[in-house]
Amino acid sequence: MIGAPQDQKDTMRALRLTKMNRVVEHEDTPSLRGRIRKVRHLVKVVD
Repeated sequence: MIGAPQDQKDTMRALRLTKMNRVVEHEDTPSLRGRIRKVRHLVKVVD
């Protein structure tokens, strides 16, 4: 996340993705999808 804009860093923190290769599970909600869309170039989503 070095060099990323502050809003993207805040979104990654809100998703609890603070370190590389971290895996987290979240329930699928519209607000979560919006957050993921904002940082889609930084994350990998697996259903």
